[in-house]
Order: sequence, then C-alpha cells, then structure tokens
Amino acid sequence: MKTVRIAAAQTLEYRENVEAALTYALDVIRHAEAEGARLLIFPEGFLQGYLTEAGAARRAAMDLGSLAFAAVKSRLADAAPMIVMGMIEAEGEALFNTAVVIEKGKLIGRYRKAHLLKGESFFQPGTETPVFTVDGLRFGINICYDTGFPEAARKVALTGASLLVCCANNMMPRANAEEFRDIHNAARGERCRETVCG
Repeated sequence: MKTVRIAAAQTLEYRENVEAALTYALDVIRHAEAEGARLLIFPEGFLQGYLTEAGAARRAAMDLGSLAFAAVKSRLADAAPMIVMGMIEAEGEALFNTAVVIEKGKLIGRYRKAHLLKGESFFQPGTETPVFTVDGLRFGINICYDTGFPEAARKVALTGASLLVCCANNMMPRANAEEFRDIHNAARGERCRETVCG
C-alpha cells in the first residue's frame, strides 16, 4: 500500500454560522491540498459548532438529504482530499453527533457518535461502525468520548480498518484542555495498541 498523507485541522470555533465555518474550511482545504494531503479531518461538531444546548442543536441540525446539506456538499466539490467533518445531524426528530465523509462533494457515508457525555443527552447514540477507503487505506471513525471505550475501537478494527480517525471537540476551555490532554492522548494511544490501528 502506498503512503497516504493525512491532515488534521485544529480550527477556530464557529457556533451556528455554517457559512463562516465553510469559508474557513475551504482555506484549510487549500493548505492541506498544497501539502499533498489525501485525507483531511475536521473536529467534532465543526460545521455548526459543538452545541450542548438542545434548542441550539435542534436549530442548527441538518438532515443529510436536505437542501442545506446539499449546499454544504456543493461548497466542498472541488476539494482534493477526502474530508471527515463533524456536524449535528437531524433525522426526523432525532439528533446525532455525526462525522460525515465527503469526497469531491459527494457524501460517502457517516459515523454517529456511540458514547455520549451527560451534556449530549439530547443526541441519539449511533449503532453502526462503517469503514471507508482512501487510496487503499481503510479507516473507521470514533468521535471524542468514544475513544474512552475499548469496544468502540475494537469494532473499527474488526472491519479490517488499519486507521482509527478521531474527531475531537476543540471547544474545551484551555485550562480544561491542559488538564485532560495527557489523559485523552493516553486513552487514544491505548486504543491504537489494543487494535493495532494507527
């Protein structure tokens, strides 16, 4: 298998401002393209913001079959890398903390966060473990808190994936981020060792 260059975006926070988020994302995409990235990962909840209040999340949520989401895909149609992007998804009355996988403006699939924090109780947990492929590299996705549960990574490994992508919330206050950084990194490293996923 050839080498696949992967980029992870550490982004600004955009809350309920999809246009600003997409404008910023397009700039990140241009930089990733210039570096030869074939896979670009955005944070958990990036598109509408990591919203932990049910009313705000419901206002911002998008159905993947909606015109609003079609407009998002259209804006990403010229992106060279495959994109993994966190968003708030609506399906009927249900809300999900989702990572979508988009290639050349087409929705390839989605992963819905399975393990939810107390502040995410208005989301429904995901139940599926899809696998995706970019340039022969098979990968699965966990979202943030999922990586605290060995079975979430194990499900990805059982699909035959060799990479575990983790979209993480980038909106944690700096003091909390400093406190939890080593704990989070240790947990993610442990998941990789357990599953032999990179």
